Amino acid sequence: MPIAVLASLAAGVCFAVAGVLQQWAAGGRPDAEALSPRLLVHLARDRVWLGGIGLAVLAYGFQSLALAGRSVWCSR
Repeated sequence: MPIAVLASLAAGVCFAVAGVLQQWAAGGRPDAEALSPRLLVHLARDRVWLGGIGLAVLAYGFQSLALAGRSVWCSR
């Protein structure tokens, strides 16, 4: 149980930092690139944005670890 709690907290932190990094990288691009495929091309070369993507993938791993072998339930 403690591993599941720590993994879920780590997933939350990774998701939060990933979102900040991705927004920071995208916010630094010129407004003319908004809603343009060119934006994705430039972001795919940006290390900060790629770091955010990497943290999001890591967060999914932590989330999977937290849910591994545990039943998911909801109370009414």
